[in-house]
Amino acid sequence: NGFKGASLRYFNATGSKWLTPIPSVSSFPILHFIKTDVLNSDWRVLDPKQGFLNDLNVYPYRLCDFIDSTMGFISPAWQDLNNKTAIGAMRLQDLNNVDIVFTKDKSKWSRCVIIETATKRLSDISPTIGGAKQFDLRKSPSVGKNDDDGDGKPDVDGDGSGMGWFPGYAVDVETGQRLNLFFGEASTYTAGAPFDTGNFTGGDMMFNPTAESQINDGANNFYDLVLGGQHTVYVTKTPYDGCDTLRGLLTGNSFKKIQAIRKLTWTFIPVTTPQEKLLSYKDGLIPNDCVISLRVDNPYHVANQKTTQQYNGYPTYKITIRDANETKELTPPQKTDALSNINMVPNPYYSYSAYETSQFNSTVKITNLPNKCTVTIYTLDGRFIRQYKRDEVPGSASNRPNAPFQNYQVIPDIEWDMKNDKGIPIGSGVYLVHVEAPGVGERTLKWFGVGRQFDPSGL
Repeated sequence: NGFKGASLRYFNATGSKWLTPIPSVSSFPILHFIKTDVLNSDWRVLDPKQGFLNDLNVYPYRLCDFIDSTMGFISPAWQDLNNKTAIGAMRLQDLNNVDIVFTKDKSKWSRCVIIETATKRLSDISPTIGGAKQFDLRKSPSVGKNDDDGDGKPDVDGDGSGMGWFPGYAVDVETGQRLNLFFGEASTYTAGAPFDTGNFTGGDMMFNPTAESQINDGANNFYDLVLGGQHTVYVTKTPYDGCDTLRGLLTGNSFKKIQAIRKLTWTFIPVTTPQEKLLSYKDGLIPNDCVISLRVDNPYHVANQKTTQQYNGYPTYKITIRDANETKELTPPQKTDALSNINMVPNPYYSYSAYETSQFNSTVKITNLPNKCTVTIYTLDGRFIRQYKRDEVPGSASNRPNAPFQNYQVIPDIEWDMKNDKGIPIGSGVYLVHVEAPGVGERTLKWFGVGRQFDPSGL
C-alpha cells in the first residue's frame, strides 16, 4: 500500500527515551483498533497485507475502528456512526509524508484545539469535565504557554475554551509546509475521578501523558486502561493556521465534525516509557527533543485537471532574483583576480581545436574578457598582427517568448581565426596577446600555435 516506514529519532542520542505509542493488539479486544488483520472486515481490503502495521505504532486515521462493541474499546477514532461518512471519504493514497517534532522550545510550539477523547462508555463510568462528548473541544478554559503562578498547570489565556499548545510542530516534508496538528485527553482521568491513583493527567489542558497504562480497580473493564490519560495525537493535511478552522468545525454539529475528520491523516496514543517523566510545563515538558518521521510512496504525477486549470496540471514555480542588475566597484584584489582569469584556449594549439567547424578554418578563443577592453595581438618581436576593440552590452530578449532573462547575456570571449588584419593566415610560432581593460588593468598572454597545411580535398 505504499507505506515506506516510520521512525523515531531523539536529538540527544544519550538522553531520555521517553515516548512510547500504544500498539493495536489483536489478542486484546479492548485495544484492537486496527483490524486489517481480520478476514472479511472493511479494513482488511484497505490493507490486506497489514503494511501499515509498524513497530512505532503510528497509524493512518483511515484504518482506525470506530464501531462500538458490547464491551467497549479504545480507539483514536471518533466512535460515532457519522464517522462512517467522514472516514469513508478518506483515501490512503492521500496520506502525507510528515515529520512530527516534539520540542521543549516554546517558540516552536503549535497552537491547537484540545479535544475530549473519552468515549461514551468511558464517560458513563466517570463523567467528563463539562459533559464533553468524544471529539468535542475540551470544556475547560483555553490555556497559554506559560505557568507564571507556579501551580504546575498552564495559565488560562482568556481565549474561550478548548484551546492549548502542542509541544512541537508537524511539517509536510515534500512541500515544506507546516501543518495543523492537535491532541486530546480523556478528562474522565482527572484528579478525584474514580480509582484515581494520584497520577491522573487527563483533564489539565496540556500534553502530559504518563507511563500509567493500566490500573487495577477489580472491575476488569476498559476503564482500567488509563493509557497515560489518552493524550491521542492527530496530524492533518491542512496548512497551519493555529487550528482556527478546525476549532470552528469541531464546535459545530456532526456534519461539521465530519469535515474536520476528513482532514486527519496520522494518529497515535502516546504514553511515556516506564521510569521516564516529562518536564514541568514551565520547563517545556519535553525531556529530550525528538522527531517521528512517517513516509509513504508518493510518485510524481500530474495534478487533478478539475482543480488545476493552468499549465496542464504540471508543477509550476515562481522564482524571484533580487538585485540581479546591481553592480559594485571591484576592489584591487578582485581586479587582479579578474585579469588572471583571462586566457587563450587551446594553448598550445596543434593544428586543431574543438571550436573549428570544418577543415578550412582555424579557431582559438580569448576567454573571460570584460565587457569593455582592447585586445591586441603581436609577434614575439613586437610586430602588429591584429586588434579587437570590444565594447559589449546586453541585448534585449523582449522578442523571445517566455524568455527566462530580460536581456541576452554578454558572451565573455573573442574567437580569433588565426589571421592578421589583412585576412592572411599567420605562421606557426609564439605570439603575445595584450588585453587592456579600462578601470581594471592590463594582462599579457603568451600563446604558441602550429598551423596546418591547406587541404583542398574538401573543395
